[in-house]
Amino acid sequence: MIWKTTISFIAALFFSLGIYAQFSCPQENGVVTNVEFRNDKGEVFTEGYEPIDPVIEGQIFATFGGSTSNSYALNVRYNVYVNDVLVMPQEVCLFLTEKIPQGDAVYIGDFDWTWGDKLEIRDIFMRWKTGQPKLDNTECASFDTNKNSQCYANPGGFIVKTPLVPNFSYTQECNSKKVIFTDLTTGGDPPVSGYTYEWFFKNEAGTNVLFSKDDQYPTYEFSPSGTYEVTLASSDGILTKEITKTVEVFEPGDASISYTDPLCTNSGSATVNRTGVAGGEYSSSSSNLIINTSTGEIDLANTTEGTYTITYGFNANGCDYSTSTSVTISTPSVIISNDNGLDLTCENDSTTLTASGGVSYLWSDGTSVIGTNALLKVSTAGTFTVTATAANGCTGTAFVIIKQDNTPVVADISGNKELNCETKSIILDATTTGNV
Repeated sequence: MIWKTTISFIAALFFSLGIYAQFSCPQENGVVTNVEFRNDKGEVFTEGYEPIDPVIEGQIFATFGGSTSNSYALNVRYNVYVNDVLVMPQEVCLFLTEKIPQGDAVYIGDFDWTWGDKLEIRDIFMRWKTGQPKLDNTECASFDTNKNSQCYANPGGFIVKTPLVPNFSYTQECNSKKVIFTDLTTGGDPPVSGYTYEWFFKNEAGTNVLFSKDDQYPTYEFSPSGTYEVTLASSDGILTKEITKTVEVFEPGDASISYTDPLCTNSGSATVNRTGVAGGEYSSSSSNLIINTSTGEIDLANTTEGTYTITYGFNANGCDYSTSTSVTISTPSVIISNDNGLDLTCENDSTTLTASGGVSYLWSDGTSVIGTNALLKVSTAGTFTVTATAANGCTGTAFVIIKQDNTPVVADISGNKELNCETKSIILDATTTGNV
C-alpha cells in the first residue's frame, strides 16, 4: 500500500511514543465513527466487484461525529497497519476554514491498496479549534503542551472498511494427510459475530463436497493423496463471495534403515539397507561408532564393541522426518586352554586343547582343517589355530604353539661295582636326565 498524503514521520513517531500521556480528552465531543476505502473516484465499490489488477488506486474516507458543532482546523495523527504490521505514521490537516462535517464520509487522502490486505488505522489522536471558522486561517490545531479537552484519542482504531475478499491458507500435517485451513477473509461489513463460512472440496467425480460449515479454521483428512480443488465461500451477512484454490495433498515422508547381521569389528565395514526417501543424514548415539553421515556406512574396524542407535534424518515436502534402528557390534573373545601343558615329551606324548567363546569351531594346523569341535587332541608339535563362531555369526581366532622336547636321555649308575666272597651282591642306583 502506498500513501500519497504528506507525512510527518518525526511528529507521528513522537505521537506513537507518548502523546496519550501528554493530553487528556475527557469530553471527546469530537470522534471518528468510521473509516472506509473507496475507489479512485471516491465511490463505494459495487457488490461483486473484482479487480483486474490486485493493486487498487483508491481513497480513504472518514466519518466524524460527536456533540461539538463549532469545531474546525482539525489535526489528525494515526498509524497505518497492513496485515497487523505497522507500515507508516500519518498526519493530516483538514477543514482549515470550515466546520468539521458530522455524519458524512469525507475524503482524507489517496493511497494504493492491495486487494485482500487487512487495512487498519490505529493510534488515532486528533485536536481541533473551536468557534467560528476563520476564512483566513492557515494553521491546524497544534499538538503543543496546551492541555485542554478539545481532543480525541482512540488507540485501538478501526479496521478500514474494504470490499469483501475471501481468502485462505493451508498447511498439511507432516505425518498424515490431514490439512489445516485458515480463513483470511477481509473486508465487507460483517456483524459482531463475524463472517460465516462454507468449505468445499471437489471429489474424483467432480462433485463439490461440503466438509465444514461456519468454522474459521477447519481440518480435513483427505484420501488418497493428490490434487484437490478447495473452495471457501465467505459471507458478511449481505454478500457471499467464493475463492477456489488448488491444494496438493502429499504422502507423508517415509523411510526405513537396517543393517545385515552380523556386525563384527573384524569385518571391515557395513553398508546400510535403506528404503524410501534418499538424501538424508545418518548419525549415531555415540562417537564410539564411526559412521559416514552421508552414506550410512559403518567403519567396523574402528568402532568399539557395543549396542548403538543409528538415526536417519531426512526432509520431504518441507517436513523433517527421522527413523532409527539399533545395531550391536561385537567380536567373540576366543580362549584356548589345555590339560597337559604345551610341551610334548616321551612321558606326556599328547595334550588336549579346549577352545571357548563360540558355538562352533574350526581347528587348523596351518595346512588343513583338523577339527570341528571345541576339543582337539594334539600329539605333534606345531601351531594350532582355532576359529570360533559366536551365536550372532561373528568370528574370532586364537592360536597356540605346541613344542616337542627332544633332549637326549643320559643314564648314570652309582654304587659299589665289585663282587667278592664277602660281597656277594651290590645295589645299583640309576638316574637319568633329559627327555624321559
